[in-house]
Amino acid sequence: MLSGLNPQQREAAEHTNGPLLVVAGAGSGKTRALTHRIAHLLSRGVPHWQILAVTFTNKAAGEMKQRIQKMIEEKYETPLIGTFHSIGVRILRTEFERLDRERNFSILDSDDSLSMIKKILKSSGIDDKKFPPRMVYSKISMAKNNFLSPEQFAIASDNKLDKIVAEVFTKFEAKKLEINSVDFDDLIVLPVVIFQRYPEVLEKYQNRWKYVSVDEFQDTNAVQLRFLDLITSEHKNLCAIGDSDQSIYAFRGADISNILNFQKLYPKAKIVKLEQNYRSTQNILDAADGVIQNNISRVPKKMWTESGTGEKVEIIDCSDEREESQIIGQTIQNLKSIEGKNYSDFAVLIRTNAQSRAIEEVALRMGIPYQIIGGLKFYARKEIRDLLAYLKFLNNEKDSESLLRIINLPPRKIGATTIARLSQYASERNLTIAEMINHIEFAEGLTPSAKLSLGKFSENIRKLRKKRETLSPAQLIENIITTFGLEGFYRDGSEEGEMRFENILELQSVAHKYDDLETDRALSVFLEEVALIADVDSIESSDR
Repeated sequence: MLSGLNPQQREAAEHTNGPLLVVAGAGSGKTRALTHRIAHLLSRGVPHWQILAVTFTNKAAGEMKQRIQKMIEEKYETPLIGTFHSIGVRILRTEFERLDRERNFSILDSDDSLSMIKKILKSSGIDDKKFPPRMVYSKISMAKNNFLSPEQFAIASDNKLDKIVAEVFTKFEAKKLEINSVDFDDLIVLPVVIFQRYPEVLEKYQNRWKYVSVDEFQDTNAVQLRFLDLITSEHKNLCAIGDSDQSIYAFRGADISNILNFQKLYPKAKIVKLEQNYRSTQNILDAADGVIQNNISRVPKKMWTESGTGEKVEIIDCSDEREESQIIGQTIQNLKSIEGKNYSDFAVLIRTNAQSRAIEEVALRMGIPYQIIGGLKFYARKEIRDLLAYLKFLNNEKDSESLLRIINLPPRKIGATTIARLSQYASERNLTIAEMINHIEFAEGLTPSAKLSLGKFSENIRKLRKKRETLSPAQLIENIITTFGLEGFYRDGSEEGEMRFENILELQSVAHKYDDLETDRALSVFLEEVALIADVDSIESSDR
């Protein structure tokens, strides 16, 4: 299980008891060291269920699983490997009732949460020009990542902006509770809350996961560190792998001090540095070190390689984006014609989507074929979000946000005025809109046609909800398409309409992956996994 490792990688893999920090420079084979360490634990008789590996993306988790399975073949069971969020969901599905909450909760992605923030601002009469929703949402998320409750945030608020954020924060949490939903931050915050309130629950997971490994430790935030500290507080078997020079998620609340202060948190920790690079030439490493060494807050290291000196790094000073794009295009054409390179050999990295325009123009003019990676993601497309809203509402009858998305989709003569009256009527009787549509015959102030449409919609939802226990997610999608006429709605004769319906069918194809699961839980699992797909996971796998 340790063959093929260099001395430092082997040292990290063989350290199995007590805290360990592996400082892994770029291209130093950290994933290799981590996977071999887990395989080594299995070979030494550690049960697979006592091992937990935490990563930041689903793709990284999937790659790690594949590597470990290849090493252990069929000798051992594969340990639990997942993202912080997926581990959090697993805990909440089992323990959520401790917080007097229902297990069939919906997970709000960032777009869902932002939409809810916008509605709260509007209903509270707060000017979204002075207080942009995205900024408000970001501050709420940052507060939660620092494990601050709305009450704690309100007490600490000392300016008008923070006082407004505190008000929205309180209403945001109340709304999620009302519709039995959680946001991404809750998936880590709430397990910590449960652990702190119920020591017996914490003890159960401490006994289950006795060997914990964390990838990209430099990108952990305060609440993630608290989660790890609680889980490992008894046995201290925490293996943290990361590099302070690669911390990139401060804007999401990542706290680089977690890795810088690791020895203070764990005084008996062993430190191993992986400094041999397998990806770059020495000139590239020296250039990078020349810049990075000016950082004050870092764990010092010196990267080296056996790949030779290599070409010198070239810096080109351009007057504007047009000249820059022209040079990029000309360089590609020259290397293709002179050195016989293929277009598929090239990649152009940009910092923002707006930068692609000038490069695209040059590529079109020069006849260079290209593909943009990082455009609109599949699960962000409107038609996909529409269908997922149907599935979410079938899974969680309290999910009023999903209901509002689909209540007039396709159009069924339920306009904004009808929805406003329905909302008012529900509010006056302390009901959610989701509860109200089940008793639509008693609603006042609605036109007969609106009542008829809402009644038919409610009846169709009830029928599908009954079928949910016996149908797979793919079959449910088929039923939704048929029942609500989604094919005719999207296939409107336009090319865009055809593409939208093809995306719907693609989602149905994805859902077939869950055909073999028990139907009573397949939909929940499907919706969980879709919600947990991070933006970065849409990029093809790479050995980071």
